[in-house]
Amino acid sequence: MGATAIGTGINAPPRYANAVREHLVAITGLPLVTSPNLVEATSDAGAFVQLSGVLKRIAVKLSKPATIFDSSPRGRGPESGDPPPAVQPGSTIMRER
Repeated sequence: MGATAIGTGINAPPRYANAVREHLVAITGLPLVTSPNLVEATSDAGAFVQLSGVLKRIAVKLSKPATIFDSSPRGRGPESGDPPPAVQPGSTIMRER
């Protein structure tokens, strides 16, 4: 499907893009349309990069509750009687008074 200089249509017959779209519709059954700006449609993967970043952020947010307490076999945490781990050395909020 290439040989059109990044969607410009150079070096391709006038109906090439439309013929390719019609063929893909015929073999996939999907309601495909040709982009009005083929250069922009073929050169940008920004949406995939953004989606990847969002998914990574969600994964980090979901993993935080799992790392609050030690997952050792003793079952550390409030129910075990063990004190919670120190948050930050020297933190004024967590100092005992």
